[in-house]
Amino acid sequence: KAPRDNAATAHYLNRIAAREKLKLAVRIFDYKACGLGVVHNKGMIIDGEITLVSSLNWGESALKYTREAGVLMKSRGVAGYYSRAFEYDWRCSGS
Repeated sequence: KAPRDNAATAHYLNRIAAREKLKLAVRIFDYKACGLGVVHNKGMIIDGEITLVSSLNWGESALKYTREAGVLMKSRGVAGYYSRAFEYDWRCSGS
């Protein structure tokens, strides 16, 4: 059975992106290199205006069997804050 950990998933997605010539890259967040002790937040930023901040693990079991929480905000200011945080995390996580 193929591994299903974060590194295997990142490798899989990067292979698909290269094969399909997609403008997509995946990295494993190096929270220690970024000066953090723990990270649990998950989220997304859509079109620089809508931000999802959530505790939801984006797997099947989290969607079916646990009570997770998330907040969806429509605010360019909030999206800007989280975009800057993402860019920092991307840079300090290396290649």
